[in-house]
Amino acid sequence: KVQRPDGKFQGELEVGLKFFPKVHHGALEVHLLEAHGLLDTDTFGKSDPYAIVYCQKEFQKSIVISG
Repeated sequence: KVQRPDGKFQGELEVGLKFFPKVHHGALEVHLLEAHGLLDTDTFGKSDPYAIVYCQKEFQKSIVISG
């Protein structure tokens, strides 16, 4: 479940994780597989949802899938 900054939940993400322990201090690979029910914040009636996945101080933004 996706938790918004206000603490409420909105939508769900499905991720896949791979851990590689033999790479420099270990490496974690995160794959965003699906996202559903994300918050619509567009004021013009056209939603272009995407996900931002944070891991410590790094983040990645997903591509936008038009629906």
